[in-house]
Amino acid sequence: MAPLNRFQRMVKWWQSMPHRMLKKYPEQTLVVAFFVVPASIVAVYKFGYIIPQRGQKPYYLNRYAAVRPDDEIAKNWRDAKDYPAYYLPDSMEFALPHLDPPSK
Repeated sequence: MAPLNRFQRMVKWWQSMPHRMLKKYPEQTLVVAFFVVPASIVAVYKFGYIIPQRGQKPYYLNRYAAVRPDDEIAKNWRDAKDYPAYYLPDSMEFALPHLDPPSK
């Protein structure tokens, strides 16, 4: 039998790793397999979904809510272009720079 090269040994080591881990650390292996790996996949998916959109749209255009037209709370909602809001200081002219009025 010819000796295995480094790559083949590495492949065999990785192929046998789940069995070795289950034999040596059964509880830890199952926790990692059923909780850590799926949670990591979900986190990568969520970050991949959130991060590319950052900076492209203002936050209020990225979400919407479907409400009844007679909803009392929805009647009090303001359009985002009605800003600056009353609670912002007077020194801040516009909270959203992309909504600044055109310069004269």
